[in-house]
Amino acid sequence: MRVRGLALPRGFVSCVERGALRRELGCWLLRLDRDEFGNPWESELCNVYETVSEIERKSDLLPKHFPPEIGELPEMFSDVPGFIPYICDFSRILAFGVSG
Repeated sequence: MRVRGLALPRGFVSCVERGALRRELGCWLLRLDRDEFGNPWESELCNVYETVSEIERKSDLLPKHFPPEIGELPEMFSDVPGFIPYICDFSRILAFGVSG
């Protein structure tokens, strides 16, 4: 599955195709408490977007919900592994699900 020229991970696509990511209630539990770089990770994922159109529609809303904050990066987080600086260009970022 490709969205805006970006290939989604095969594991994600496989789960979507089988309907394995559909939930009636609650959030998915993480298999690991680390990200792919080995850093601590905490998250809640409740609803996964399963179609290209839904991923595109939700991705289009990202700049509205996360306006760029121009200024200094917060020092308390900027040296933490995995820190993501302020995002101004959302053209290569896709929303694939929502928490809560």
